[in-house]
Amino acid sequence: MSKSQATCVCSQSSSSRHRSPSESSRRKKSCKQPRRTSIPSPLQLTSTKSPRADGLYKPPAKLHLVQTSLTDSSTIEYQRLEWENLKKTIIGRLNKVNTSNLPLIISELFQYNIVRGRGLFARGIIEAQIASPFYTPVSAALVSVINSKIPQIGDLLHAIAVLEMLVSLLRNPSDDSVELAIELIKECGQKLSQGYPRILDSFFSTLKNLLHESSLDKPNPPIPSGLDLVDEDDQYKHTISLHDPGELEPMLDESSSSSSNSDEEEKQDDRIQ
Repeated sequence: MSKSQATCVCSQSSSSRHRSPSESSRRKKSCKQPRRTSIPSPLQLTSTKSPRADGLYKPPAKLHLVQTSLTDSSTIEYQRLEWENLKKTIIGRLNKVNTSNLPLIISELFQYNIVRGRGLFARGIIEAQIASPFYTPVSAALVSVINSKIPQIGDLLHAIAVLEMLVSLLRNPSDDSVELAIELIKECGQKLSQGYPRILDSFFSTLKNLLHESSLDKPNPPIPSGLDLVDEDDQYKHTISLHDPGELEPMLDESSSSSSNSDEEEKQDDRIQ
């Protein structure tokens, strides 16, 4: 070490001895360099879940390069990326729709090419209804509004389609198909009765004949098999009305030593014989 270097070190150490604690702490803070943070671009923020341009997963960095390099909208790669973005947008909006945000979701969907993605829209509606049947009226309201503006989408849901489903279910009836037809009529019967009352009556008569005359299994039969023990001619039918005044017999709830007990036993024996 040279003499000049030694004097420089000594001067620095001596000057540091005479510094106040506040100055030394301030100097230490100034010596710390701020940590650099990389701010992602808006394109990177929107592509955290990478769409698959060619059916294969691409990391976000590689996908960013692909998106920035695609400028020609007529290429297949560009159209695939647009399709994936449209799919993510439609499915995301359908998963968030409810009664309170329905007008907002409708306005947002109209900003995208839902005519091109009407298949995605139909599949998304079906999947959302299966996942949350409670929101079926909300989905129906959404479809009705979009159908008023874009009838191509309304072709997917029509009363004739429901009638064709009922005909198909009851053409070769089975336990499952009849049960499905009954559930379908429960959901759509009121609407069908307004537009097609005669056709709906024909379905009711078909179901009635199937339930009474066919060999379909009945989950709730009037009398279970093996318990129909009394012939119809021997049955005693009571006529009781809910409006008739009831006759109370409280003595039947208690033990009694009446002379009429033996008479009643004799009458009972005569009836059994």
